[in-house]
Amino acid sequence: MRILAVSLSALLTLTASANGDPTGHGRWYAYAGSSFFEEVEYLVDPVDVGRGFGLKLGIGQRFNRAFAIEAMIDLPRAADPEDHAIEYAKYWTDDEWILQSFKMDTTGARFWTLAAAFEIPLNKVGKSSLIAKIGLGVVQFDWAGTLELLLPDPLFPDRNRERTADIGDNGTSYTAVLSAGGKFAIDVSGKNEILILATKHHEFLGAYRPLSLGVSIQHNF
Repeated sequence: MRILAVSLSALLTLTASANGDPTGHGRWYAYAGSSFFEEVEYLVDPVDVGRGFGLKLGIGQRFNRAFAIEAMIDLPRAADPEDHAIEYAKYWTDDEWILQSFKMDTTGARFWTLAAAFEIPLNKVGKSSLIAKIGLGVVQFDWAGTLELLLPDPLFPDRNRERTADIGDNGTSYTAVLSAGGKFAIDVSGKNEILILATKHHEFLGAYRPLSLGVSIQHNF
């Protein structure tokens, strides 16, 4: 996280007073929108990124018509607490244990990314373009809960076994990020655009690997 903060600080102190690029847009742009995240099945841990709509935000500096550097954040919705508890119980216990009750807090993951953005105009005035982004980032995650489990004895119910499991995880991990899509002007000036992106996050040492499809409004300053 500290690496990204330093990199973003350096980005924001670059030559903001420089002239606009050849497309007529300013050097700075920002976008906000929503992304639909797929449900993630972990290799080791249960689901922790919920399927559904999340938030996408970004800010960038354009160096020329084809290249920019930007920082972005993806905030997928938290996993359903019940689904999370069931998946965790199935993975860490055998099928004989029954989940009786649970208390679960899933806050969802937070993906922070610093990326290089490449643009290929589809026409001479640059009103429509293909976009590709590649970057490095971090994912932050935080969840905790308590499971009440029962191991029934079919012959002697008074010998049923009960177990309480306190579970949870939090931390930060590094990711590789790849996005591809396009943007299209929605006004005559071209300062406001629709940005459509498919984004894949890939955690280097873990199993956070969600794919999302997002639609944002981008404003060029």
